Amino acid sequence: MKRSLLATSIALPIVGAVGAIAAMNCSPAVGTYQIPDAGGGGGGGSSSSSGSGSANGSGSSSSSGGNSNGSSSSSSGGDTSSSSSGSSSSGSAMDAGAGSSSSSSSGGATIMDLFGKPNSYSESFADSFILFPCYGQSGNQDCLTVPQGTACPNQNQSLPYEDRGRQSFEYFQVGGTPGTMYLATIKVEGVSEAKFYQKGTPSVPAAQGPFSEADTLTFRPAPNVDCLDKGPGGGPDCLNDAFYAGGAPVDFEFYNVYKLTVYSNGAGGDAGAGPELQHYYLNSFPTNAVSGLQGNGYETHKTFYISYTHTIPVVGGGVLEYHTGDTNCRAIDNCGNQVLVQDCQPSQGRSIPNTTVPQMYMGQPVSGFNTHNGASQPFHSHILHIQVIAVKPM
Repeated sequence: MKRSLLATSIALPIVGAVGAIAAMNCSPAVGTYQIPDAGGGGGGGSSSSSGSGSANGSGSSSSSGGNSNGSSSSSSGGDTSSSSSGSSSSGSAMDAGAGSSSSSSSGGATIMDLFGKPNSYSESFADSFILFPCYGQSGNQDCLTVPQGTACPNQNQSLPYEDRGRQSFEYFQVGGTPGTMYLATIKVEGVSEAKFYQKGTPSVPAAQGPFSEADTLTFRPAPNVDCLDKGPGGGPDCLNDAFYAGGAPVDFEFYNVYKLTVYSNGAGGDAGAGPELQHYYLNSFPTNAVSGLQGNGYETHKTFYISYTHTIPVVGGGVLEYHTGDTNCRAIDNCGNQVLVQDCQPSQGRSIPNTTVPQMYMGQPVSGFNTHNGASQPFHSHILHIQVIAVKPM
């Protein structure tokens, strides 16, 4: 089981309002993408994940810890918006941006210019997924996230929390004019377990307390503009806005980390990534200290809908990285809004409307690592669908 501590509360420092953007596996189902050589050197990635931080769990990346040099900004008009009506694309990550607009922005760059470049798995950031596996069930609503009989790697407790256990990394090259800063508006829709984060900036101010719709079984598509986060009594327009800028996971329990890191362009352009600009966590829920919840709060044997829209700065020629970390090689299965003491059936769980799960993910058939029901919904164990819906120069 994920849970190892009972009725434990934690007090955490939480950064206040979102700051303004500066001007400036152990699993055979995943792998590590090396940035293609452009005549300027070898592949890059995160600060220590190129080569060593492979998605087969044999290595780990270094945590970027409390680096919080920016956060999501509000969309300010003039965006090159997609034609999406607010629901997820019916295409897959293999479509390299299906459902996204390619109309020109005021700076001449389109969504597909910047985010449509396929990586070595023929996947593009414009319309991409994070799919977390379920190789088997453990009898208590946990999915095994490594093949049965495989040891869970990276159990050195001196490692940063997000670098323990099963690791996966996927990289995407940003197009556009090298060195030019752009604002990209992304939608994230999916089903995930919750994680607590600290020393960064939650998109929903801590004072707003618990997510009032955490246990809903009714999906609401992410809007086509940034979340307003009106809070209790104001009718929040995003469903469980779990976006978190900067900071690091709280070293508590065993819940999964889903992370997006933005890197600047390296000296060799496509040859590799430069320094980190910012990182974001995609499944942040309020901690006990600010939510008033009892026991372990949202870090419990449940999964939740998440559906939100935020704008982030990226740099032309830079690199985007998905990093997943699973400390104990277990994931809470997508079983609806229940806490179960037994495994659930494949038909149980939440589905994401108007979303087609790809048949292939990071070079492997999805049916090979979701033994519940392959590329069908409801997906087991976790699914995040990320789409770029607008882009403009900063």
